[in-house]
Amino acid sequence: MIPRPIDEARLADALTHAPVVVLSGPRQAGKSTLASLMVDTPASNRFDLEDPGDRARLADLRIVNARQLRL
Repeated sequence: MIPRPIDEARLADALTHAPVVVLSGPRQAGKSTLASLMVDTPASNRFDLEDPGDRARLADLRIVNARQLRL
């Protein structure tokens, strides 16, 4: 991955203000890599909206809030 300290700083700042942050952009731009570098912990949840399994997990937001996000 090409180092992008500005993107890392902006993501870190966003995560201090909100429990959920959306990374959007073109395919193959490094969104998943950046997310993994910043919050890849057992308590974190990442959803890839191109993955049918992740879309199914998000189909009922009540389930996501209660189980995946531990809110």
